[in-house]
Amino acid sequence: MIIKMKPLKKVALTVVVIWTIIVTTLTANLIISSKKSAVKNAKDDAFSAIDHIDATIKLLINDYQINNMSLSRQLDLKGLESNSGVVSIELGIEKPKVSLVFVQENSNVSNQNTFLDEWQKKLVGVLIDRNETTYFIDEKGQSSFLRAVEPRAVDQDCQICRLVGLEKKDGYFGGVFVSVNMSRYLSEAYLHAWSMIRSIGIIWVLGIAAIIYGYKKTSSAVSKKLRNYEESVFNLVDIIEKRDSYTAGHTRRVAKYAMLLAEELNVSSIKKELLYRASMLHDIGKISTPDSILLKPGKLSDLEYKIIKNHVTTSYEILSKVSIYKDLAEIVRHHHEYYDGSGYPQGLKGGEIPFLSQILTVADGFDAMTTDRIYKGRKSVQEAIQEISKLSGQQFNPVIVQSAINVLSKVDTDRKISQLPESDLQHERFSYFYKDNVTHAYNQRYLELLLSKQKQELKKYRHVLLIRVHNFSKYNSEHSWNKGDV
Repeated sequence: MIIKMKPLKKVALTVVVIWTIIVTTLTANLIISSKKSAVKNAKDDAFSAIDHIDATIKLLINDYQINNMSLSRQLDLKGLESNSGVVSIELGIEKPKVSLVFVQENSNVSNQNTFLDEWQKKLVGVLIDRNETTYFIDEKGQSSFLRAVEPRAVDQDCQICRLVGLEKKDGYFGGVFVSVNMSRYLSEAYLHAWSMIRSIGIIWVLGIAAIIYGYKKTSSAVSKKLRNYEESVFNLVDIIEKRDSYTAGHTRRVAKYAMLLAEELNVSSIKKELLYRASMLHDIGKISTPDSILLKPGKLSDLEYKIIKNHVTTSYEILSKVSIYKDLAEIVRHHHEYYDGSGYPQGLKGGEIPFLSQILTVADGFDAMTTDRIYKGRKSVQEAIQEISKLSGQQFNPVIVQSAINVLSKVDTDRKISQLPESDLQHERFSYFYKDNVTHAYNQRYLELLLSKQKQELKKYRHVLLIRVHNFSKYNSEHSWNKGDV
């Protein structure tokens, strides 16, 4: 029997998804952190360059009594540009690119003649607003640049101001501007990141392989355990059936008819499997039914019928305590509910009854009709179909009845199925109901049975001896039951 491992598959898929999310998150964080690391390195180099310029200028001014031109030669200045209240000078450094910019208050920095780049104008705007060290990443096509500025107060202590002749002028502000090409930093960072990503990819693959291996091993172990468990349960069902020659094979026949109906009704494969297993276990509650009732060849009394009806509740209680059978328990519980609400144990009707239970009801009823009982002869397949059609809308769902007409009318039933005993053991069980305890002779009810229902049995006998003892009760009362038995 195929056993679905849906819960285990869900766990395995959940672990795969979680593992993939973890690895993806790590990869994304690694890429993001790599870019942050590149920006940090570029920023550190930018402000290190500013510190280097400050130190160089201070050293030159302290060690030499020189004029602006000689200082310009020492620093390899590209030239002083001053226009519209803007002083701009580019230091002779390529990596990073460093320049000095000072702007007169209220000057128009957006003027095309200010000789400033767009990024320098943007940072001047920051100095106007906040007058603080800042930086930003500037995207230019496929290239990225870190643009930074460190402000300088224009006063007597400003060494750089002496370089551009602003140490004695009021109304100016500005500082050291730096531009760093990010290409090298990003390349180094991403190279390291991709190396880490490859390692993470290998770890992810190994993790997936471990999950698959673990799933297969666990699935195999659980499947084996479930198969062994179900085989034990089905063996128990076989033992229960062997208590009665009538019920022997009953569950397998019901399962067969239920599958035919489910196929005709286009029931999904998963639900068909549930139905099959429910069919195989639907009478497991009969284990609690006393032999005097379960094995009784005759028609049950009202009290006996009331007792045997409890088997559906017992079946539900047994199955519902096992996690893998909880879905089956509900199906089995309601397979004696009738479509019009006259069934048991809860008197459900119509759509209140689980659909799979309604299929099982028809299959169970069809097998009961086409099997010989001592008190009731078997019906032919066509007679059973007619009976089912007659009970459509009462005992059975009309939709399922139509399917039964289509598929069950074509089945071949085993004509050998009977409630009469065949083995010596079954004869002994049979004698419980039809043999005298003292003489071990069959009683009058057995003769009546043979004459009315099972005439083929008469072929086994050539003579009938009838014994009638008069006033036997009086003899027992006068001489004791023991002497009466003798």
